[in-house]
Amino acid sequence: ELRDLVKQAGLPEELHAYGSAATPMAGMGSDVDITWCVPLALPEGHDVEAVPEEDQLRIEAFNQLKILQDIVEGKLTGVARTELIKARHPVLKLRAFGGGEIGDLSVSNIEGLRNTAFIRLCCHSDPRFVTVARTIKHWAKARRMADRRFGGIAPYTLQMMVAEHFRHEALLEGSALQAAAAALRASETPDEVAKAE
Repeated sequence: ELRDLVKQAGLPEELHAYGSAATPMAGMGSDVDITWCVPLALPEGHDVEAVPEEDQLRIEAFNQLKILQDIVEGKLTGVARTELIKARHPVLKLRAFGGGEIGDLSVSNIEGLRNTAFIRLCCHSDPRFVTVARTIKHWAKARRMADRRFGGIAPYTLQMMVAEHFRHEALLEGSALQAAAAALRASETPDEVAKAE
């Protein structure tokens, strides 16, 4: 449905899911994270002295999400409203009618795609990884330790800790994962991420 709305607006349709919903780690209540891969460029004549490049690219990402918000507002099934969040990595939050969160839309989040691909590799390398990582995540959530908004640990960080434990205990094939991780770090586009995985 989102892809159709973007297509109807004549914009690039390159939408990719990432995060737990795009891995075997997904559970009941997992929100859906989607990144819209559009080129972000500095405006012509940009003065790096006045606005650092990173800040300007954040502004450009926010502007792209504003365009997306205008396209999808009131048109996605099950979405009551959207909320555009100015943050280090701007996101467009999709809110359900009951007030819950359906998911986040971001712009060109290649890092999120890389991280998701690595976690998928871990999940497929050893089926025990999913069980242990889910248990740790549940444990941390029950203790309100797994919410970055309140100073907690990001779920991805918890999963990386489990991956490191598995690697240390020689439960995951280290050399294959290291080669894949190196290829993922070097990837710059969604296609390169998929190829590295």
